Amino acid sequence: MSVLPSAASYAFIGACTGRASAKLRKVVPLLERIVRVFTTFIAAILLWFTQLTSSNVFSPLCRVESNSAYRYLRQRQRNLESAARLAPGTITLVLEIKHLSKTNIQTVTEVLAQLSQNFDLVLWTILPKAQAEEIIAKLGIEKYFRLVLTREDSLEDCEGPLKDYSALADEPHKVIFIDEDAAPYVLNPGNLIQLPAGYPIEKLPGRLQDLVQGGQASPSVDVRRLLANKKFV
Repeated sequence: MSVLPSAASYAFIGACTGRASAKLRKVVPLLERIVRVFTTFIAAILLWFTQLTSSNVFSPLCRVESNSAYRYLRQRQRNLESAARLAPGTITLVLEIKHLSKTNIQTVTEVLAQLSQNFDLVLWTILPKAQAEEIIAKLGIEKYFRLVLTREDSLEDCEGPLKDYSALADEPHKVIFIDEDAAPYVLNPGNLIQLPAGYPIEKLPGRLQDLVQGGQASPSVDVRRLLANKKFV
């Protein structure tokens, strides 16, 4: 008995193959469209996630300029060398010149003289260096500060200049920022005393004395806890 396929079998197989090929030709474009849509969807998700992680949603530093970061790190090293000479437990008080420049020179001088008896004073402004130096010379106050820093010493973020206590000391719990504007301190909000607009600076020495009981505090004192538990103004 012959086991070879007959002509009818060949015809049947050919018909089935033809129908399968026709269906496959219809399915392939559909599969290609599905793959394209899926790939586009995945690409959109990745783009959205990239934009999200580069924004302030995940990090306050959305885009720090490389030149700014380089200058910042160089200045930081000099600042830390200066801070290493401070007595243990000394609290660093960081002031903004824009607030000081709104007050008459005599009052500013008296306030700084009082503060310098109990605190390590640093002047850090977001004004450009040339503009800051002009104001400092007019007020004659540079002698009261261990450091004078300007916008060029800040980190340039997409939202503007930022100040970070890591540029001043290895002990962040010993740094207090005083300013009317909170925007430059998104990295260290717990170290900021935000003054209301027009706050009289002659009140600063007494209020700060009450707050931290003098600049020569115990090395274990964390100013961030004191600021969180006490109302300054």
